[in-house]
Amino acid sequence: MNKKTVNISLPQIEGVELKSATVDLEKGVVVAEYGQEDIEKDIFEIVTDENSARDYLRLDPFEGLFYEKLYALTQLMTIAKAWNEFDGFKPVWGNTNQQKYYPSFQFINGKLEFSCVGVAQFITNTHISNFSFKTEKRAEQFGKQFIELFRIVLTN
Repeated sequence: MNKKTVNISLPQIEGVELKSATVDLEKGVVVAEYGQEDIEKDIFEIVTDENSARDYLRLDPFEGLFYEKLYALTQLMTIAKAWNEFDGFKPVWGNTNQQKYYPSFQFINGKLEFSCVGVAQFITNTHISNFSFKTEKRAEQFGKQFIELFRIVLTN
């Protein structure tokens, strides 16, 4: 059997690598298979907004858990705003003399429960900023009355 080696120059495509090449001697053709390079990217390059996060997680646009949490959070924020408007209270984070009371939670026997009321004057975080009230009593009422919504928002 005579073997003959022939070098064939195949086209190069920028950003795409040659995966394989086969020769069909009967037809006299070369079949080249190209594919995307597996370029490793960090998550900050892959997930840049909610839509790319959903693509990465392969989630449908209205898939349950995220929207359930978002809906519960929206309800809590809306109710808190109404309660504060009723009390004539608007948290002003630049005012370090203004007391801001907020409900706090902990896991008790594996279940999220109302724990106590915290107070802040100038420390801000997402929870405290959205659920601050004029009085300790109001923060406790809110935390206890809406514990089911907090369970949705604050647990997996």
